Amino acid sequence: MPQSPSLFDSPLPRWLAESPAAAGAASLYGAAVRFRNGRYDRCRRRAKAVNRPVISIGGIRAGGSGKTPAVMLLAGMLQRFGYQVAVLSRGYKRIERSSLQLAPGETAPWERIGDEPAMIRSVFPQTFLGIGADRYRSATLLRERMGARSMFLLDDGFQHRAMHRNLDIVCIHESIFSDRLLPQGFLREPVAALSRAQILFLICAEERIGQMKAVGERLAGQFPAIEQFLLTQKKEGWVNMASGEMTDSLPFENPVACCGIARPERFFDLVSAGGIIPCKKVAFPDHYHYTEYDFSSLRELYSQGLITTEKDAVRIRDIPNIPGDRLWYVKVRLQFAENKSLHRFNHYINSIDQ
Repeated sequence: MPQSPSLFDSPLPRWLAESPAAAGAASLYGAAVRFRNGRYDRCRRRAKAVNRPVISIGGIRAGGSGKTPAVMLLAGMLQRFGYQVAVLSRGYKRIERSSLQLAPGETAPWERIGDEPAMIRSVFPQTFLGIGADRYRSATLLRERMGARSMFLLDDGFQHRAMHRNLDIVCIHESIFSDRLLPQGFLREPVAALSRAQILFLICAEERIGQMKAVGERLAGQFPAIEQFLLTQKKEGWVNMASGEMTDSLPFENPVACCGIARPERFFDLVSAGGIIPCKKVAFPDHYHYTEYDFSSLRELYSQGLITTEKDAVRIRDIPNIPGDRLWYVKVRLQFAENKSLHRFNHYINSIDQ
């Protein structure tokens, strides 16, 4: 007899995710989260300020909620408003633990700073970068090198409560009400933790706007004081990894579609929505460190071409013996679903530095 489908995603195998042991582990994890948050709630002075405006962009789901695209959206907006921007990131899955601070013009390989900071820096080369677990220390060191009109973006910062922020933005995943706490599901905190936020970014593909609006209505009923903004993912084009050429359509058919991100189905759905039929789909773990060996078995398959994400391109481009002229990545950016929402959000940004 076929089993009923699971009602929630989980990092665990289904049989274990639905077990009493997983539920018990999630309960213990939730108690630890509530204890930690309670300490900060009772003593807000624990959060240290850096004497510059700080915007936190985070989430309560572990991976795949659109935090990095949101950071890139904010970095571009702030630079257009004339701010020097510093992105503070832990640099997840990088190969070293020591902290690193980079000013514009200073470089470091992605393995040292992390793939997401490297991608942000490649798009916005004038940003400052502070990489390390102690983001307050990174900010204080960078502050001495930045001008008075500057602002910090705290990447994945909602749980990083040791640092004061002027604005808390939380990126919302569509599955928020069906998800469960780690390790049973993907939630880092209970949904009630959203009460700390000032703004919710509801991020989805254009064809999922209706479903996300329903999520937003439910959230508005639970958190009426929190502002919401609906954002959609827009494909800007395909970029050749060797030449940097960007085009609306690929110069070949039936490529291999390959990625190592938190939610590979998002990439594969985007590919299918564009009318592309891959000859093979290959998914690696998030932040995967590619090697030449990973591509050797695909060499015949991608004789026409291989397509991937922008974040994966950061980790692939320097691998030897990989023909970059046949590798293309998709450039995707966030946009506000309505112009009036953009104007309303601009007001928030302009009011931070008053």
